[in-house]
Amino acid sequence: MPILDQDVGIYTSERLTDFPDGGGRITAKPMVDGQSNNLFPDQSDLDETTGRLKLRKFGVAVRTDDTEPYLGALVFVSKPPFNKKVSATLFQTGAERHFDERIDAQRRLESYLTPGSESRYTLLNDQLEGQRMLFAFGREDVPAPDIGTSFCLDDTVTGDQQFVRITDVSSEVRTYEDASSNGSGVYKKRVFIMSISTRLKRNFIGSEVDRLDANIRPQTILRVTQVADAAQYAGVQEIVEPVGMGDMSVKAESLFSQLVPSSTIETNIPDESAGSTLATLIQAGNRFEITVSIIDGVARFGRPITPGSLYCVLGVDDGKGGVFNNGVQTGDVDYNSGDITFYSNTGNVTLMAAPALQVTPNAHTESIKIEAANRGYNYIRTLRPIPDSRGIAIDYMSQGKWYRLLPDVNGGLRDEVGSVAQIDRLTGTVIITLAALPDVGTYIIITWAGAIHYESNAGFEQSFTPFYEGQVTEAAITPNSLSIEWLSGGVTKTATDDGYGNITGDANGRVIYSEGKWGFSPNDNCYPDAGANLQLAYDSATIVTEVLDAIDRTGDMASFQLTQGPVKQGSLVARWTRAIDKEGSTENSRSGSYRSAPPTTDSLGSPKSPFVPPVSITVGSGSTSGPSWSSPSTNSGGSSRLTLYSS
Repeated sequence: MPILDQDVGIYTSERLTDFPDGGGRITAKPMVDGQSNNLFPDQSDLDETTGRLKLRKFGVAVRTDDTEPYLGALVFVSKPPFNKKVSATLFQTGAERHFDERIDAQRRLESYLTPGSESRYTLLNDQLEGQRMLFAFGREDVPAPDIGTSFCLDDTVTGDQQFVRITDVSSEVRTYEDASSNGSGVYKKRVFIMSISTRLKRNFIGSEVDRLDANIRPQTILRVTQVADAAQYAGVQEIVEPVGMGDMSVKAESLFSQLVPSSTIETNIPDESAGSTLATLIQAGNRFEITVSIIDGVARFGRPITPGSLYCVLGVDDGKGGVFNNGVQTGDVDYNSGDITFYSNTGNVTLMAAPALQVTPNAHTESIKIEAANRGYNYIRTLRPIPDSRGIAIDYMSQGKWYRLLPDVNGGLRDEVGSVAQIDRLTGTVIITLAALPDVGTYIIITWAGAIHYESNAGFEQSFTPFYEGQVTEAAITPNSLSIEWLSGGVTKTATDDGYGNITGDANGRVIYSEGKWGFSPNDNCYPDAGANLQLAYDSATIVTEVLDAIDRTGDMASFQLTQGPVKQGSLVARWTRAIDKEGSTENSRSGSYRSAPPTTDSLGSPKSPFVPPVSITVGSGSTSGPSWSSPSTNSGGSSRLTLYSS
């Protein structure tokens, strides 16, 4: 006997409710065709505003008196809801689940996310049942999670788990102080306050903050999540173009349907360029040693450090910002500044590392458009120019969330959910393996910096002694009162003047007292740290100025008397302008300057400093006697004007 249309029916479950025990066995009660609300109740205005998920279980059966097989059974949604805010989707929990309830279907629905590796965040203390906010902490340089990120709260003792989605997040850096006998005082951690979409179903035990990450062993681990295809869904979409006989493709509004209510949040991103730039640290020389002091737990290398090149008795760096000794983390390193923070050490330490230079070249971009035909997990691209070793990033979107692969210490790229990529440094070929399927209509974006934009001259270095100069805000400096301090290797270095215009101590240089100018070169191993400030202390002085006109001289010598005295040794400065009459014509004026130096005459300065005199002056021994002036040989005759500054 053939199976007729009226022999095939849709039958309701025991309980058509949204309580946890909804569903149950399939009954013999048929669902009336064409009857309103035969499966779902009406939608309320509140449901349309805040969103709501409704799950109903039904079954399909063939009711005949014989065992004739039914071939080609098919269930589908034939027409979308009139309300565009409502979506209808079919899925099944398995042929063997005849008695499952709504809570089982909900777990099946939620199982599109699976727990992944441990995240960079740790629950701060205990999180209580009913909370709609999580408190977590991490290292100071850990960025805040993106809004929409899903985490799994995994209790390692009880085995309980709960998935939560971040709806809002804020963070702040807090300062803590440990009380251990070998501790070095205060340390900082970043604390995150994360709003979540659902209340906590139970208590989750967190951890106290600790200086050492290795000492943090929370009962509940905050894990990242990754997408898994746990269920298949069938829905309906309207077509956007007419379909004719023989067509091989159909264009619909979308391939996606909404399963659960969601909301969007706008986040401003100011001052960002459309083409991203990548900053990378490149090695700028060979490794060398330097001994510095650990002050407040920080040792300063004094310049950027090449990742993976740091070595000392307290540990080696892992290329990712951590310092480890026999598998135990002993500190953190900031590669850009060259500062190494040790957790529990004081005194001196010898650091060996390769210096680095931060390069921010123009970024190149390449994109792979994701369509239904090429959607998959593996992609290959050959990049030109060939990417730099660490100046590359790969972005893709899955389930509406962006993921970024960044270089790791092994030379590849990796993200927090398990996506990986490998780069052939000879050919520029990138092989990408994603942990989740990218969304159709989005792009995989590859951003990289090529080494063709700069050239490394490592190994061809020339040593240049740095020279620092400046002028004080006051009019003049009292001799023997100037003191200059700066940090070198975390240790304070000092240079002072000797009262005769010389700067001595941890530097060598000159000071012009009457003009308030100074300049010096630090001694070896006394170079200022990166970002260090020069601190000057001095006593201001009063300047006495005299202008001498129409000085008569014989040959190259001229003598004059100062009206005010005595002159403080090392403080006299002379400037002059001289016009020379040469066979009835006047040459352009010549000018020069002189700064006096102890005890009587001096050649003043070196090629590194600006204090090189064009003439010499001999100062008489009497307190009221003036100096005699000699200059380079010129034609005799003409007139001169001399201006003297002294204190």
